Amino acid sequence: MLVFPDFIPQYSQSIQRSFKNVLGVETQKKDQSVQRADPLEIVVVYKDGDFAPSQIIIPVTRYIEIQNASKTELMWLVSDNKLLNTDRGYGQGEQLRAQLNDKGTFFVKNKLEPQHSLIITVK
Repeated sequence: MLVFPDFIPQYSQSIQRSFKNVLGVETQKKDQSVQRADPLEIVVVYKDGDFAPSQIIIPVTRYIEIQNASKTELMWLVSDNKLLNTDRGYGQGEQLRAQLNDKGTFFVKNKLEPQHSLIITVK
């Protein structure tokens, strides 16, 4: 499980393996998440049946973006948090962006592939 403190914004890798952040330092982690300059947004990438990361803890009021990077699979999100639901399957390059203002643990699944899941804990 990844933990995202207030002072370390994190993004999961979508296309690039690494890049230079605002300090000019290249960063890359085992789970392929990289630091980004925007401290208010967390990115989760859905690709080929997996959410990366699949479990996260984020501070309340942060934005989360869930991107579909899969060439072949649609990402149709269903969740116990209505902000994390989509009304259709999203194709490659499409994303859902929501601000999570309520504390709790939320479960997200791909409606088309229910075994593909994401757990988001907002503290």
